[in-house]
Amino acid sequence: VIPSLAAIKLPLMSLVAATVRWLTMSLGFGSEHVGDILGEEQWQWLERQLRNSSASVHIIVSSIQVLTSNPLVESWAHFPAAKRRLLNLLLSSRPANLVLLSGDVHFAELSGNPPLELTSSGLTHTCGTTFWGRYCGSLVRAFNR
Repeated sequence: VIPSLAAIKLPLMSLVAATVRWLTMSLGFGSEHVGDILGEEQWQWLERQLRNSSASVHIIVSSIQVLTSNPLVESWAHFPAAKRRLLNLLLSSRPANLVLLSGDVHFAELSGNPPLELTSSGLTHTCGTTFWGRYCGSLVRAFNR
């Protein structure tokens, strides 16, 4: 878990947290965690499910984004070994009609070429309704590679 200052209930702490996250990522701190997102038993289960599946559609759900290049959001990119392992598994098992479903970024996004990643979070608000909302589209597009 990557701790966030936004958990502190003070005015503008979300902005402070985003600024700290941006600075630490820009300086290279915290960009690569040696931990893993899944345990070994979970990896083995996922591999068995993908290799033995005859389903016509496959949906993999992750609490954080998988394909994003945005260093400001918690994602599989912070765990490069785990991300490589997942992508290699997906390439080798080739699940039919794969869709990644993720969240935890407080905006919706459709990205990828395939696999597609659908991000959906914050159903009660949008990125555009925040105090920095006028910059939301530009920020999302800047990291949509």
